[in-house]
Amino acid sequence: MEQIFHWMAAQLDLSFLYRRYVHLYVNGVRRDQGSAVYSDTQEPGSDYLKQWYPADKNGDLYKIELWWQSYVFPLTTGVSVNPTLTLQLRSGALDIPRYRWNWLKRSVQAGLASDYTSISNLLMTLTNANAPSYLTNVQSQVDVEQWMRVVALRRIACEWDGYGAGNLHNAYAFKPATNRWRLHATDVDTAFVVSGVSPNKPMTTDWSVEPKIADMINTPAFRRDFYRAVQDAVNGPMRPATHLPSLTANYAALTDNGIAPSNSFLIVTNNMVGTNTVFYSNYFTPASWLSNRWNSLTNELAKVTQTFAITNHAGANYAVTNATNITLSGKAPMEVAFIRVNGSATNANVTWTSVTNWSLGVTLAFPPSTNTTTVQGYDRLNQLLATNLY
Repeated sequence: MEQIFHWMAAQLDLSFLYRRYVHLYVNGVRRDQGSAVYSDTQEPGSDYLKQWYPADKNGDLYKIELWWQSYVFPLTTGVSVNPTLTLQLRSGALDIPRYRWNWLKRSVQAGLASDYTSISNLLMTLTNANAPSYLTNVQSQVDVEQWMRVVALRRIACEWDGYGAGNLHNAYAFKPATNRWRLHATDVDTAFVVSGVSPNKPMTTDWSVEPKIADMINTPAFRRDFYRAVQDAVNGPMRPATHLPSLTANYAALTDNGIAPSNSFLIVTNNMVGTNTVFYSNYFTPASWLSNRWNSLTNELAKVTQTFAITNHAGANYAVTNATNITLSGKAPMEVAFIRVNGSATNANVTWTSVTNWSLGVTLAFPPSTNTTTVQGYDRLNQLLATNLY
């Protein structure tokens, strides 16, 4: 199912890792037998950065990992320390040793192995979600739309052993030299039916997550980015007619090369992600789990579905006196990423007061006259979606 996850990432315009199934031979003896198979898997590194960021491959790449501390060797017992996005200082400066084992440097440039300036800047940006400048500061440092798509896909797959959906590891973060932070999912081997999680699990409740990621998801503007990814998945790769050909092709590739399918799947809704333990035997196949997940996500999206509209005075004309500015309010569907006013090519400064509701200021014509305001919604690819006149 990891192959399907990366295939879905590609459908959602996310970077993904190249993977291929292989038979493994050691000294002429094949190691994989029966239903076992190995994967030859790409890992994020300098080649990966050249592939996905050819014009901006120089920067800071970090592997996000648990800090394992063992009492004995080999590892049989011990504790782990979670990676944190909370700023921790020592003598007034970033406590680099605290982050060194959780944010492991990869593809390190000469002389920069101990340079954690980019991490320090990120932590300072995420410090206070209640600050008036939080939204703009985070948007200036983080490609929020991309981060929310990665987190959303991990939760769509119920992949609890990864950053943003459960255990705080199995991810990489990259700060390009001239661009904003990007997030990358790796090691998604507990995805979809393999997760043991009910396909009816909600997307925004009952997840173990880094508090600063939770702050982002709970910010209305960023929550829209999150749900937009869910909607794109529901309308795209999660749709059975879209993913079944890929699922079937993967199945055929394995069985045609002597890999025997498992007879059944044991699906457990896992206590690690906060639900009661329930056992289903011979109930879900990969296809049926995905179908049930698609139905569940469709129902969840229905709760935040809106049409594009201006809501001042129910959209009717009205008069104001001694005013040079008014505040327009409205609602918008998840696919609206930007709002523009009166044909402007510049995105309006919109305040999202909830996951569906927006407000923005409009300057009135002077001297007093009849003002007609055109409000247009655009998707994340700057395609016009809807127009409202006021």
